[in-house]
Amino acid sequence: MLVSCGIANKTKYVLSLCSMQRYLAFLIFFTTVAINAQLNESILQCGYAKRQNALLQYTNNYRAGNGFENYDLKYHRLEWTVSPKRFAIQGAVTSYFTFTTSTNNISFDLRNHLTVDSVKQNAIHVPFTHQNEIVDITFPKSYMLGDFDSVTVYYHGNPTQGAFRSFFIEGHSTGKILATQSEPYGASDWWPCKSNLRDKFDSLDIFIVTDTGYLAGAQGVLVEHLQLNDTQQMFHWQHRYPCNFYLVGIAISNYQSIKDSVFLHGNYLPILHYVYPQSVASALSDLMETRPLLRVFDSAFGTYPYIKEKYGHMQWNVGGGMEHATMSSMGAFNFDLVAHELAHQWFGDKVTCNNWGDIWLNEGFATYLNALAYEFLRGKPAFNIRMGDVLNQSKMNTNLSIFVEDTSNVGRIFNQDLSYQKGAMVLHTLRYMIGDSIFFEGCRNYLKDDKLAYGSASTSDLLGHFQSLTSIALTPFFNTFYYGKGYPTYLIRWTQASGKLNLEITQSTTNSATSFFPQTIPIYIKSANGTEIVPVFIGENFTKKTIAFGQKIEEITFNSNNEVLASGTVAAMDIGLEGEFIIRPNPSDGNFMVTSNKKLLKSVLIMNSLGQLVSEYLDVNGFEISIDLSNVDSQQFILKIETEDGYFMKRYTKYK
Repeated sequence: MLVSCGIANKTKYVLSLCSMQRYLAFLIFFTTVAINAQLNESILQCGYAKRQNALLQYTNNYRAGNGFENYDLKYHRLEWTVSPKRFAIQGAVTSYFTFTTSTNNISFDLRNHLTVDSVKQNAIHVPFTHQNEIVDITFPKSYMLGDFDSVTVYYHGNPTQGAFRSFFIEGHSTGKILATQSEPYGASDWWPCKSNLRDKFDSLDIFIVTDTGYLAGAQGVLVEHLQLNDTQQMFHWQHRYPCNFYLVGIAISNYQSIKDSVFLHGNYLPILHYVYPQSVASALSDLMETRPLLRVFDSAFGTYPYIKEKYGHMQWNVGGGMEHATMSSMGAFNFDLVAHELAHQWFGDKVTCNNWGDIWLNEGFATYLNALAYEFLRGKPAFNIRMGDVLNQSKMNTNLSIFVEDTSNVGRIFNQDLSYQKGAMVLHTLRYMIGDSIFFEGCRNYLKDDKLAYGSASTSDLLGHFQSLTSIALTPFFNTFYYGKGYPTYLIRWTQASGKLNLEITQSTTNSATSFFPQTIPIYIKSANGTEIVPVFIGENFTKKTIAFGQKIEEITFNSNNEVLASGTVAAMDIGLEGEFIIRPNPSDGNFMVTSNKKLLKSVLIMNSLGQLVSEYLDVNGFEISIDLSNVDSQQFILKIETEDGYFMKRYTKYK
């Protein structure tokens, strides 16, 4: 068993178990310092549990009662003896806290496969029980609201029996890797913690005792690396920023250390990469992307949240990554994954969703910042292509909302189509509606809000910051795009006469549970003078708009650079052409004829009321064609008829 005082005697940085007053002064000092994937597979999954456990069920992360509500965490000292050579952990976790009520009881989450050897308060044993995955501690006296104290839980066991495999040992071509990943419900698989997203502790120290010959990575700054004896060494990592339970992570392997830095705000921020020896040569060029990415995110969203410490990576065997604060675990070092995990240092680590139902505040933002990295560093064309990939995937699931109704289902929390891609696309759609200046200012204000920074937030907190900067009513937007299901589709009909462009825009939705989406959409008007983009606000299902436009219009397109979450069909109106096309009989049982009186028919595309293509007749090359929709389950249809003069729209109704 690892004894706290044994390590404490070997380092001047560790806190005495018996000295709460010294700790408090220590904490106040350091707290003052701290305050002053087209989408490749590697970014599609951010974290081990997200990739490996999509169908696992688990209880909600926050359990009321049992002593979890009785205290507010302030500090953790985490002391572990671990090795990639064996599936075992010995630990001593010391937690400092203030009581939030009058009580003599507190609780921690810890899976039953780990054995609690003892619990001490100021070096004195205190009673506890460990059952139903909870360590329940009863103190010999009652405490008052605001009292400050600490407790140490000594434990050991085999953490690999946890449901989410959040502590794992695997081989790679030149050695072994021990790594952890606790999101969302895996932290208690390997250490006693309070699994509450709303209770961040102010700081922590991590002491890792492991075998000689390895490097052990963790969050914060490496303040001491000490050889204990011929076979064991100790790494002391110190983190002086608030942190959440699931963002604590370690990795141990026969790493090679690659050091770099970036100049930010008058100082050099250290960048530290722990990489397998066989990966160094291939990873170097990708790792160098960390510097420019840090600069652009720092510039766009505010100072790098851990500017007094470092940023870096520690390699593991998982295809994706995990945003452990200041040192992300990485399965690859490509541009997309590096950008995604770095983005989490702002969105997810500095400001964390306060419940797993709002996970898009972490993952939607990280996915969008990954795309923004293309805009900032590779140009608008690359960004527009990237957003096309995001848009396509965000349309894949129309049966559920971005908001996670069932947080017991890990796969639902980390649904790639919704929490990641649709979340990112909704942010992009919002940006188009409110404009760049307000969007980025709103993001920065959200991140630096004294009530949210280094804390947790909800979607309503984000909405509030955007709403404070614009007169556009944003609650309907969030109610539909975030809580609603599906997305809007548009039929955009146009004609030009007397120097005016006349638009008729009909919105349908892909899920009837959400009947309307308020948004601003981009209309592209091409003429001999070039292409003009006209934003049109859609405030109801049918919109008519007239725009002064003197040049002869060559073409009108919709959403050409993937600005908004929507799909659409554009065609010239058949005003004045009533006799050119005849549909008969109309209505009918689904069988009818389309006849052109002037021009040869080239094609007929048939869409339902949602704008979805249900049938197509290509290469017609005649004046008449027979259509059969008898087996199509719909009543209202739009026919997009093509001749050499362009496209024209006609309506057709099928009997019930």
